[in-house]
Amino acid sequence: DDIDGAIKTVRDMVSSLRLEVDARRRKVDETLASLDTKHDGLTTDLRRDMNQLHKDQQDDHATLNRFVTDLNDRHLALHKAHADTVDNLSSTNDQLSNSKQDLETALNQNVATLKKDLATKAKEANDRADGVERHHANVAKESSKRMNTLELRISGVQGACGEHKRDLTKLREEVNGLTVKSAAHDVDINKVQSDANKLDRWRNDDVNKHKQDMDAVYE
Repeated sequence: DDIDGAIKTVRDMVSSLRLEVDARRRKVDETLASLDTKHDGLTTDLRRDMNQLHKDQQDDHATLNRFVTDLNDRHLALHKAHADTVDNLSSTNDQLSNSKQDLETALNQNVATLKKDLATKAKEANDRADGVERHHANVAKESSKRMNTLELRISGVQGACGEHKRDLTKLREEVNGLTVKSAAHDVDINKVQSDANKLDRWRNDDVNKHKQDMDAVYE
């Protein structure tokens, strides 16, 4: 009886132990299933986050590549624009240099031509003045000679009358005509001198004008 009671007790203990083990096994299985579910959820979230991160990285990389490409294009455009500007400036400087040289050459030629023309006109004016002076001297000499002749004739006919008076009147008219001619020659001399003064003023005005033109060209 004692043995049967012990066996029963042992069986009861084994049954209780089995029940407890089954309960713990179910609890462990439930816990493991829960852990598996959580692990799968975490794995899914992790994969989703990794995919999103990879996609974001690819988008950022593509954006960065586009930005770098745009910068390179802008750099090439700026470099080309700079090279074109340098070429244009060089060409403009060459044109300015050639234009300046042409202007200086033309100005020097104009100045030389003007000086030559002024010298020619001054020589002509001087020659005309010399001619007028020589003519005036000849007229004065002739007038003096005629005056002397008239004085001799007047002294020779002082005692005569009639025809002698007419001769005297004629001689006086000739003297008046010579006096008028002498005054006209004086007027011609003054006119020639005025022309010479005008030529000098024109020459000074032309020189000043060319100097102002040169200053304006260099400015």
